[in-house]
Amino acid sequence: MTDADTWGYMTYAEEIRQQGIFYKPHHFWYIGYVLLIIGANSIIPGHEGIVIFQYLLAYLALIALYFTSINIFNNPKAAFLTAFWFLAFFMISFWNLFLYAESLLISLYCISFFFLSRAYRGKLTTLEVPLMIIIITWAFLTKPTAIALIAALLIAGLYNLFISTKSSKPSSFILHPSSFISFLLFLFLPAVAGTFLILLNQMLSTFGFVENYQIGEIVYNIHTVADQPYAKWLMIKVPENLYLPNPEAPPLWKLTTIIIMNPWYSIKLFATKAFYYIFYIRPYFSWTHNILALAVLLPMYYFAVRQLMAKNLDAIIKSFVITFLAVAVLSVCLLSINWNGRFLVPILPIIFLIGAKGLTDRVGQYIPKIFNV
Repeated sequence: MTDADTWGYMTYAEEIRQQGIFYKPHHFWYIGYVLLIIGANSIIPGHEGIVIFQYLLAYLALIALYFTSINIFNNPKAAFLTAFWFLAFFMISFWNLFLYAESLLISLYCISFFFLSRAYRGKLTTLEVPLMIIIITWAFLTKPTAIALIAALLIAGLYNLFISTKSSKPSSFILHPSSFISFLLFLFLPAVAGTFLILLNQMLSTFGFVENYQIGEIVYNIHTVADQPYAKWLMIKVPENLYLPNPEAPPLWKLTTIIIMNPWYSIKLFATKAFYYIFYIRPYFSWTHNILALAVLLPMYYFAVRQLMAKNLDAIIKSFVITFLAVAVLSVCLLSINWNGRFLVPILPIIFLIGAKGLTDRVGQYIPKIFNV
């Protein structure tokens, strides 16, 4: 299944085939997915080839997510529930039928989590290190919101450095891979932060967030169907004295100032977007769709929050997960949520991963032994 976004990816893929890799505003930040299109079609031509590869990667992602849970919690029941919820929220699998970047990003996130969980346990081999770096870089270049993964790594790495410097001897600190990587990260923090801001500014330059503020829409392009009954729930009245930043200012500065100078309006916009984004509901979806989505998501949200508040969860994992989720939500809700809710799906695996452990702690004894878990 395709739409306008799909044809943007397909066009860029064809241009790369003809010209080689080049920077194309906006679409460059999806080049990870564009490269999948090129690779898949070089083996199996047509849309079918892309979908087949998306499902193969999704199967690998499911396995990776299961063993991520095993690596972190060493609890087969929690791993089983993680995989079960991954399949139960069928929209994760459903999106693999679409030629969207989210299809790939879900899988790359899960595979990244697997390698990171091995690094967390000190089991990452020398051969796995470059593979992990490739997967994380691929994820980052698949969609702009994947900046959440980089931010989470930065915060968790700095936290690990802070703990390691207090609890490890100098020799063991240097020899421990995760501590040494964190030390290098801290050493080059100014360069990393500067590069991060430059990339963020470049990404924002391709999004029309100022125009969105002027319209007051919650879902992207909802103003084009403003005559529909549901549109009133997805638009907010724009203040008459709305502050608009200098059009010539850098995009990051424009985003910052338009939020600060319109605080109450910005809060209303963000809160409303977050509500529809997090709960995966829309007024134009059927009641059945909305109820089923909530029935699957709410238990995991509840137990994920409980687990993140629990004392038995390592603080490094907490810092990673909280940063990842916070940046992911901010990166979407500060700009615009989409019509079909697909922006939420890539962050659900990590919520299921943490929530399943919280659920297992409460009801694990009731899971039938027939599952051999």
